[in-house]
Amino acid sequence: MAAEATPIEQAFEKLNTHIKNQQHKKALKACDEVLALAPGDEDALRCLAVAHMQLSEFQQALAVLNRPALAGAQLGFEKAYCLYRLGQIDEV
Repeated sequence: MAAEATPIEQAFEKLNTHIKNQQHKKALKACDEVLALAPGDEDALRCLAVAHMQLSEFQQALAVLNRPALAGAQLGFEKAYCLYRLGQIDEV
């Protein structure tokens, strides 16, 4: 008999479902649920940034990408794309 999923596993499963179905607004809420259980989770933060980008919320995406928890992540393309879409090409 399989063990019941933990709350964090359930939250990630919900996030995964929303991403697969391209339900970006629901994915934002699911990211918040994951981050409430695991603050600073890199995977959840990446998903949060991409969901904002998919919704053309580039300022919000950039704010997520600039969080200290993602300081070591390779997100140069995502940051550059947000800056480009915001018309801040000089900062790229």
